[in-house]
Amino acid sequence: MRLATADLTHSRLPEAAKTAGHSTDRRHRVHSIRDYVTEVEARFPTLDELSRVFGRSARTLNNEFAAEFGETIFDYMTNHRLMMAHEAILTSDVALKKVADTLGYTHVNNFSAAFRRKFGCSPGSLRRRRTACAGPDLVLGD
Repeated sequence: MRLATADLTHSRLPEAAKTAGHSTDRRHRVHSIRDYVTEVEARFPTLDELSRVFGRSARTLNNEFAAEFGETIFDYMTNHRLMMAHEAILTSDVALKKVADTLGYTHVNNFSAAFRRKFGCSPGSLRRRRTACAGPDLVLGD
Protein backbone atom coordinates (compact mmCIF):
# COMPACT_ATOMS: atom_id res chain seq x y z
CA MET A 1 0.00 0.00 0.00
CA ARG A 2 1.29 3.44 -0.81
CA LEU A 3 0.19 6.62 0.86
CA ALA A 4 -1.12 9.38 -1.38
CA THR A 5 -3.65 12.14 -1.15
CA ALA A 6 -6.72 12.49 -3.28
CA ASP A 7 -6.06 15.24 -5.80
CA LEU A 8 -9.02 15.91 -8.04
CA THR A 9 -7.37 18.46 -10.28
CA HIS A 10 -7.79 17.66 -13.96
CA SER A 11 -4.04 17.47 -14.61
CA ARG A 12 -3.68 14.68 -12.03
CA LEU A 13 -6.63 12.55 -13.18
CA PRO A 14 -6.15 9.16 -14.81
CA GLU A 15 -6.54 9.36 -18.57
CA ALA A 16 -9.84 7.43 -18.41
CA ALA A 17 -11.35 10.05 -16.10
CA LYS A 18 -10.33 12.91 -18.41
CA THR A 19 -12.30 11.48 -21.32
CA ALA A 20 -15.14 9.70 -19.52
CA GLY A 21 -17.17 12.84 -18.87
CA HIS A 22 -17.32 13.46 -22.60
CA SER A 23 -18.31 9.94 -23.50
CA THR A 24 -21.92 9.00 -24.13
CA ASP A 25 -21.09 5.39 -23.45
CA ARG A 26 -22.47 4.61 -19.97
CA ARG A 27 -20.50 1.41 -19.64
CA HIS A 28 -17.21 3.12 -20.47
CA ARG A 29 -18.03 5.85 -17.96
CA VAL A 30 -18.81 3.51 -15.06
CA HIS A 31 -15.71 1.40 -15.76
CA SER A 32 -13.69 4.62 -15.80
CA ILE A 33 -15.21 5.60 -12.46
CA ARG A 34 -14.30 2.20 -11.04
CA ASP A 35 -10.73 2.55 -12.31
CA TYR A 36 -10.49 6.07 -10.93
CA VAL A 37 -11.79 5.31 -7.43
CA THR A 38 -9.55 2.25 -7.32
CA GLU A 39 -6.49 4.42 -8.01
CA VAL A 40 -7.33 7.26 -5.61
CA GLU A 41 -5.95 6.67 -2.15
CA ALA A 42 -6.48 8.36 1.20
CA ARG A 43 -9.72 10.34 1.47
CA PHE A 44 -12.67 8.96 -0.48
CA PRO A 45 -13.79 11.35 -3.22
CA THR A 46 -17.37 12.49 -2.64
CA LEU A 47 -20.13 11.87 -5.14
CA ASP A 48 -20.21 15.60 -5.84
CA GLU A 49 -16.48 15.57 -6.65
CA LEU A 50 -16.95 12.55 -8.92
CA SER A 51 -19.90 14.29 -10.50
CA ARG A 52 -17.70 17.27 -11.43
CA VAL A 53 -14.90 15.01 -12.72
CA PHE A 54 -17.16 12.81 -14.85
CA GLY A 55 -19.67 15.43 -15.95
CA ARG A 56 -22.83 13.71 -14.74
CA SER A 57 -25.07 14.18 -11.72
CA ALA A 58 -24.14 12.29 -8.55
CA ARG A 59 -27.41 10.34 -8.68
CA THR A 60 -26.86 9.33 -12.31
CA LEU A 61 -23.29 8.19 -11.62
CA ASN A 62 -24.32 6.17 -8.59
CA ASN A 63 -27.31 4.59 -10.37
CA GLU A 64 -25.27 3.67 -13.44
CA PHE A 65 -22.45 2.29 -11.29
CA ALA A 66 -24.84 0.18 -9.19
CA ALA A 67 -26.55 -1.15 -12.33
CA GLU A 68 -23.18 -2.27 -13.74
CA PHE A 69 -21.44 -3.54 -10.59
CA GLY A 70 -24.27 -4.35 -8.16
CA GLU A 71 -23.16 -1.88 -5.47
CA THR A 72 -22.92 1.85 -5.00
CA ILE A 73 -19.70 3.75 -5.64
CA PHE A 74 -19.15 4.23 -1.91
CA ASP A 75 -19.73 0.52 -1.17
CA TYR A 76 -17.32 -0.42 -3.96
CA MET A 77 -14.62 1.93 -2.62
CA THR A 78 -15.10 0.66 0.92
CA ASN A 79 -15.02 -3.02 -0.07
CA HIS A 80 -12.03 -2.55 -2.37
CA ARG A 81 -10.02 -0.72 0.26
CA LEU A 82 -10.90 -3.21 2.99
CA MET A 83 -9.71 -6.02 0.70
CA MET A 84 -6.46 -4.08 0.20
CA ALA A 85 -6.16 -3.71 3.98
CA HIS A 86 -6.77 -7.43 4.48
CA GLU A 87 -3.98 -8.26 2.05
CA ALA A 88 -1.60 -5.70 3.58
CA ILE A 89 -2.23 -7.00 7.09
CA LEU A 90 -1.60 -10.59 5.97
CA THR A 91 1.54 -9.87 3.97
CA SER A 92 3.29 -6.99 5.73
CA ASP A 93 4.08 -5.48 9.09
CA VAL A 94 2.66 -2.05 8.24
CA ALA A 95 1.17 -0.53 11.39
CA LEU A 96 -2.62 -0.75 11.55
CA LYS A 97 -2.77 3.02 12.14
CA LYS A 98 -0.87 3.54 8.86
CA VAL A 99 -3.21 1.14 7.05
CA ALA A 100 -6.23 3.03 8.42
CA ASP A 101 -4.70 6.40 7.44
CA THR A 102 -3.92 5.15 3.93
CA LEU A 103 -7.52 4.06 3.51
CA GLY A 104 -8.81 7.47 4.52
CA TYR A 105 -10.04 6.62 8.01
CA THR A 106 -9.42 9.43 10.49
CA HIS A 107 -9.72 7.07 13.46
CA VAL A 108 -8.31 3.56 13.62
CA ASN A 109 -11.39 2.50 15.62
CA ASN A 110 -13.66 3.31 12.65
CA PHE A 111 -11.36 1.27 10.41
CA SER A 112 -11.39 -1.64 12.86
CA ALA A 113 -15.20 -1.59 13.08
CA ALA A 114 -15.59 -1.59 9.27
CA PHE A 115 -12.99 -4.37 8.97
CA ARG A 116 -14.76 -6.49 11.58
CA ARG A 117 -18.15 -6.01 9.84
CA LYS A 118 -16.70 -7.16 6.53
CA PHE A 119 -14.44 -10.00 7.64
CA GLY A 120 -15.77 -11.13 11.01
CA CYS A 121 -12.52 -10.47 12.87
CA SER A 122 -10.50 -7.47 13.91
CA PRO A 123 -7.42 -6.31 11.99
CA GLY A 124 -5.32 -7.03 15.08
CA SER A 125 -6.50 -10.63 15.37
CA LEU A 126 -5.86 -11.15 11.67
CA ARG A 127 -2.34 -9.78 12.12
CA ARG A 128 -1.70 -12.10 15.07
CA ARG A 129 -3.04 -15.21 13.29
CA ARG A 130 -1.63 -14.38 9.82
CA THR A 131 -4.41 -16.46 8.29
CA ALA A 132 -7.50 -15.19 6.51
CA CYS A 133 -10.58 -14.42 8.55
CA ALA A 134 -13.55 -16.67 8.01
CA GLY A 135 -15.94 -13.79 7.42
CA PRO A 136 -18.83 -14.21 4.96
CA ASP A 137 -17.65 -11.37 2.72
CA LEU A 138 -14.12 -12.62 2.14
CA VAL A 139 -13.50 -13.15 -1.55
CA LEU A 140 -9.83 -12.84 -2.31
CA GLY A 141 -8.73 -11.86 -5.78
CA ASP A 142 -11.42 -9.22 -6.47
